[in-house]
Amino acid sequence: MIKTSNLIQDFKHDFYFANRAKRLGLPEGYADTVMSNYVTHTPSQSAAKQAVEELVLNPKDQLLVLSGSDGTGKTHLLCAGLVMADEGRYVTARDISEQIDRSHSAGEDKTEAEIIEELAATPLLAMDDSIPTQDELKAEYKSDYFWLIYLLTERHARSKPTILATNRHFMSACSASNPYECDTCLEGILDKSVTSKISRAITLDGLDHRQEKLSA
Repeated sequence: MIKTSNLIQDFKHDFYFANRAKRLGLPEGYADTVMSNYVTHTPSQSAAKQAVEELVLNPKDQLLVLSGSDGTGKTHLLCAGLVMADEGRYVTARDISEQIDRSHSAGEDKTEAEIIEELAATPLLAMDDSIPTQDELKAEYKSDYFWLIYLLTERHARSKPTILATNRHFMSACSASNPYECDTCLEGILDKSVTSKISRAITLDGLDHRQEKLSA
């Protein structure tokens, strides 16, 4: 975040960014993220940026899936889309899965139904996480991802836009006859009721920006 010689103005900016990040649920380090500071290096990154902007400007009943390696800007685009819309929520699939697991224990404030309802009702949902394969899903996660299937279907029914990011190149691994049939739990999530309304699915390529910064 750029600082000036005006301490009061800097404080106001920091306060504004911090409150916006809290309201949208932005992860640490992304408080001042906007579309204008997402630098594109490849055609796929430019296409992904344009797709997020188009979804925000025309949000009715759309699902946008971004896949690609770490450091290609998927989280930046999720956060920038929320900032552009100035509404919605950033979440990770892992955090929600763990929150749902906890909701089954005594003494928790929210039930699983209440958690899903909040996510289903939010104006723009930006979900970021590694999407597990079917085998990883069984081995690593206590809960399954049926809640995610239900959530995306419910948001589709309510015409609520969703951006889903994964670090798996699922598009390149899918069959030619069915681009959404692949070795991830997306095979179950992106069923006909959802894929019929998918806006775009883009795989981002390019170098890992995080590694570039570390080596600079």
